[in-house]
Amino acid sequence: METKACMFRWDYPVLNLQRSEARTCCRVFPRNITMTELSETKDEIFLNSLHERTNRLNLIKGEKVSDCHACWDLESKGMWSPRTDSQAILNFWNSQPDSKSYIDQFKMQNGDIDWDRLAKEVTIDSPLVNSYAPRMIEISLGNLCDMKCIYCSHHYSSAWAKERLQFNEIPLWEYEESEKSYTDKYNEHFWKWFEEVAVHSMEYLTILGGEPLINPQFYEFLDRIENVLKAKGKTGITLSIVTNLNMSEFYLSKFMNSLQRLENTFAKIDINVSMESVYEKAEYIRFGLNWKRWEKNLKTILGINQKNIAISLQMAINALNVTSLKPFLSYILDHYRGYTFPLYARQNIVSTPAHFSTSILPSSFSSHIKEAADFVEKNMSVLNQSVDWDWGRWDRYHYFLTRLENTISQNKPDLVLNKEFKKQVENLDFKRKTNFVSVFPEYKEFWNSI
Repeated sequence: METKACMFRWDYPVLNLQRSEARTCCRVFPRNITMTELSETKDEIFLNSLHERTNRLNLIKGEKVSDCHACWDLESKGMWSPRTDSQAILNFWNSQPDSKSYIDQFKMQNGDIDWDRLAKEVTIDSPLVNSYAPRMIEISLGNLCDMKCIYCSHHYSSAWAKERLQFNEIPLWEYEESEKSYTDKYNEHFWKWFEEVAVHSMEYLTILGGEPLINPQFYEFLDRIENVLKAKGKTGITLSIVTNLNMSEFYLSKFMNSLQRLENTFAKIDINVSMESVYEKAEYIRFGLNWKRWEKNLKTILGINQKNIAISLQMAINALNVTSLKPFLSYILDHYRGYTFPLYARQNIVSTPAHFSTSILPSSFSSHIKEAADFVEKNMSVLNQSVDWDWGRWDRYHYFLTRLENTISQNKPDLVLNKEFKKQVENLDFKRKTNFVSVFPEYKEFWNSI
């Protein structure tokens, strides 16, 4: 038996403080925590709810739980997924005393784990299904955002929510639900859990939105995080801030002024820039983007003179950016040349909604991914010159692109998804007064074939 236990379901809590949500792993659908469940479970809700423990139990037993659909879908198409192997979860269990003593019972003479026996004997009460050592913590401060990216939704963008309400695509109650404010009880339990449990094992803290840098809660949240870290004497933390870099000069200046103070608290500050296209195409995909302002903001970020700053490229590969991915990478490299701080490549691909995934594209579009892969390979030495984070390495990203190229080259027409793609694009064009074919003329043949 092969276990499906992925370490991210144990050490990677993803929490939304605005909407009282908790899940493990960013690719799992959000799960709202009711006040009844919170009252019953209290601080265990963030990592050890019955829902999480049940899923972990089933993963250990080799089952493909529905929560993990995104990785199964990618792997079924021959693509890379972030799912970790069995050695990673074994390392995690061995790092926790209760889990280690339990797993030792299932070691065979050669030192391997007898997964078949473990799958039969493990229960919901086993220490293996609990976690008290979160390594990566991802916090969403809410859906306040100035963009309406094509593959996003009103759950993650207030701009999307306003547009959908305006065109009567969601009722008022659903709009209000997506905009609801913070729940004192949830936040109270979060801070108790963070101070008593999470802070001791945390290595990475990621803050996102919406767009966190325009959210008034961002700096208040960071202040409290800093106070906790100092009180606990906790050091060595990497802070990652996911931003679309589209903010006004006011918000950019406010952020820049905070960086020097943050440098004294965090070992590394990773500015995680969400972008994957250029110019007019970028403005279409990430509607609300002002490309000229984005260019100016990027130049400011690149000019930061702090020893512990890194920049990550959060490139969400989707059905519309494949033709401009290579130009985007070329643009970034042209601006990055001469700098020595780390520039990471994050492997990210849109799988939901499916009609905006690369699986809808004709097989001929694989050539565009090959161009991007060839560009990365040609410039590997420059791109990797200061990379010190294994999963941000450009040779890994090159492998990711070659796998994607191969997958797209084998795409078969999906009439249902293609029709949904055209329907949704036409709807967005109508609402936003845009014209898909004029911005993406290379898609015209594909568009007309639907």
